[in-house]
Amino acid sequence: MFGFLKELPLLNEGAFSAGPTRFSFFAISLLFSSMAFGQAIYDGSVCKWNVNGWETRVGGGRGVNIAVSRDGHVAVANKGGGISTWDGKIWSPINEGLVKDLTYSGDGTLWVIGRDDDGGGNGSVCKYDGSTWAPPKVGGGAGVRISGAEGSVVYVANAAGGIFKWTDNRWNEIPGGKARDIAATTDGVLWVIGMDDMGGGNSSVCRYEGGEWTTR
Repeated sequence: MFGFLKELPLLNEGAFSAGPTRFSFFAISLLFSSMAFGQAIYDGSVCKWNVNGWETRVGGGRGVNIAVSRDGHVAVANKGGGISTWDGKIWSPINEGLVKDLTYSGDGTLWVIGRDDDGGGNGSVCKYDGSTWAPPKVGGGAGVRISGAEGSVVYVANAAGGIFKWTDNRWNEIPGGKARDIAATTDGVLWVIGMDDMGGGNSSVCRYEGGEWTTR
């Protein structure tokens, strides 16, 4: 995703969950707008931005969370936790898996956080290879937010704000930071929304790179 952005305000009415491909930008409308961009935008509809403007209701897809791979595949989770993927022509449901968040890692693998609960508010981390799900809790991982990075690297934030990185087939905790939301870039930089209160319900934006935290 574009910084795996969860919500993005529009120039007109509406709010979106979003993620780009190389030449376009996918989003899920979260708020109904009767005439945004001159077209009706429906709650939960999948929209696509390109050089010609917004294409609404792409393939009839609807959902609440969205992820986009580097090669342009799109995955959407709906309100019931079901998953569908878009190959550029049709939506294909993935009948197994109930998710609360999802992402693609750089190698094109779809990762999700399930709707199960470990007792601390965290769901199992699972991955999908295109045909089958890996065992629940990949490497024992659990969390509430997930973001893919370069290669097979994935970052997870748990309900307590702890941040973990999946690399070399194991989870490693990122020290010194707490996050309510996370976004990883493909060049290895991690951005987070902290758990502090900056007023008005907002939290600080921080960056983690080369083992160092900076506040932006």
